[in-house]
Amino acid sequence: MLTIKEVTPGSVAEQVGLRPGDALVSIDGRPVGDVIDVHFYASADTVELVWQTPAGEHVEEDGVDVGPDGLGLAFTQPTADGIRICNNRCVFCFVDQSPARLRRTLYIKDDDYRYSFLAANFVTLTNLSDADWQKIHDQHLSPLYVSVHATDLVARRRLLGNPTAPDILEQIDQLKSWGIKLHTQVVLTPGYNDGDLLQKTVDDLAARFPTVQSLAVVPVGLTQQRFDRQEGLRRRLREQLARPDLDPIHRAGLERRTATAPELRLLTRDEAVALVQWARPLQRRFEKDFGHTWLYLSDEVYLMAGAPVPGALKYDGFIQLENGIGMVRSLLDDWRKAKRDLADGLKVPVSILLASAKLIGPTFDQIAVEMCAVPNLRARAVTVDNTFFGPVVTVAGLLTARDILTAAADALPGELLFVPRAALDYDARVFLDGMTLAELRAETPATVVVAGSIREVIAAVRAAGEPAA
Repeated sequence: MLTIKEVTPGSVAEQVGLRPGDALVSIDGRPVGDVIDVHFYASADTVELVWQTPAGEHVEEDGVDVGPDGLGLAFTQPTADGIRICNNRCVFCFVDQSPARLRRTLYIKDDDYRYSFLAANFVTLTNLSDADWQKIHDQHLSPLYVSVHATDLVARRRLLGNPTAPDILEQIDQLKSWGIKLHTQVVLTPGYNDGDLLQKTVDDLAARFPTVQSLAVVPVGLTQQRFDRQEGLRRRLREQLARPDLDPIHRAGLERRTATAPELRLLTRDEAVALVQWARPLQRRFEKDFGHTWLYLSDEVYLMAGAPVPGALKYDGFIQLENGIGMVRSLLDDWRKAKRDLADGLKVPVSILLASAKLIGPTFDQIAVEMCAVPNLRARAVTVDNTFFGPVVTVAGLLTARDILTAAADALPGELLFVPRAALDYDARVFLDGMTLAELRAETPATVVVAGSIREVIAAVRAAGEPAA
């Protein structure tokens, strides 16, 4: 059953008596397990609905004419049974790198194919039952977003920490036979899936175009906690090997473990430069063969390499924008358009402070300089050092409220302090360190504005630049 959150006024659902708080049980006798079922089963012209009221009463309504706008329902959760939990132990799992005592939801290792279809979440396809595969087939859940990481089975199982992970190529071929399209990604982890393994992955997935619509290569993200934990493990191994009473068999096992397990590390700048150079001829080939770029590098790679990000046309409609593919280009292009709109300046003076993460900090520095050319607009940018996860973490989505407050300690009364939307939770209420947006606002004399794009920044600036009524 799915609990109803909202009923659209004038909708079919309202006409038959459905109300917020009711739970939709079935459509045409088929149990409803998620919103995908609702859309799929309610695609008929006429349906039978069964729902349960908060008092436990079952109500049936037959011969319901659905109409072109659907039932008109929104639900409290997209799935009735919660979210499917990951069965892997990925060597780079970010959940395992999080500090202790954060909010509980940050420790959920989700890997749910339904959210892949509904929200473009990347999943590994390692925890699907026969019934799940049947649902994908019957309801034609396309496209799906899949974390491949490596097509070599041994390498993939080592990355996933899952010795029974199925062959991803066999799974993709099965989906191909059903006409299911995929967008894929590789979390590039030096020593695990780079070099020849990366080239094999690209070749294998490109051979399955157009089933595989795109491939993104995203550098692994590691926190200081991961490095500290890794150093602690190395120290314990050294201490055990130094024991004079260690038996030969145990010693051989420890030495083998030390020699064969690559240490997790971040991509270096030189490796980022080489990755850009490696990708360019492949991208040109795919543009010729497939009609679009197909192989995308995350923005982080270009910023690390000091290379210009590609133009908008190279992102083919920004099909993997939420995966960090093309965000910088979108930001720059949006600012270029906004500059023209601000050419006449503001009617009253406005001062703004742009808080950004280290990686994209230089881009915001340049935007702030250009903003200062707008009459009546004073702009500056501040780069937020990530002390919570460590200096190796340089992206906006992992900034905390306390680090933002430290970086913006000189914010002025009335100044607009823009903080990235990506740093907050789904409801834009809480930061990763547990501080709420309301608490952050109480800690600074500035006026805090949450913005998810440069367009939202400009809209807030223009509103502030209008004289008070």
